[in-house]
Amino acid sequence: METMGSLMDKLCIMKLKEDALFRASLAGDPRKWPDKEIQEGVSSQVEALKDEIDAYFYHAIQGGMKLEEPKFKMYKNEKPAAINFEKISESVSKLFDANYTLWNLEDARREEGKTAEQIKTLSGLVSEHNRIRNDCMDDINRKFQEMINDKNRKGSGLDS
Repeated sequence: METMGSLMDKLCIMKLKEDALFRASLAGDPRKWPDKEIQEGVSSQVEALKDEIDAYFYHAIQGGMKLEEPKFKMYKNEKPAAINFEKISESVSKLFDANYTLWNLEDARREEGKTAEQIKTLSGLVSEHNRIRNDCMDDINRKFQEMINDKNRKGSGLDS
């Protein structure tokens, strides 16, 4: 089931792809320029995702939707990142940061010439940032649920 957190996660990743394509087009090396069809495809996916988020938001404020879907991840010998921000915007910002860091860690992990120890260290960092990412999505879902609950208690539009 999609949640606001999972939709925001997808949007963060798509925006990272869009940014990577833009930076590749500025690199000056024609071999790195992405195909125009790929650029248009990613832009189209971003717009479709924005529409999906708008529709989700509309249906959520109408009621009747389950808004939270905790992942209940089991981290062996590790604690969750315990993300709990005051504002939903802080959770979204941290989610974007986690995805950006993951993007770069995965690139670094795939580089040739890494020792087994370097790969192990990078893998540990990937796990850590995936925990943060998952906790951010859960926090976004909680905050969104709180916003809907507040709206329903007040019987008016969303204030924040």
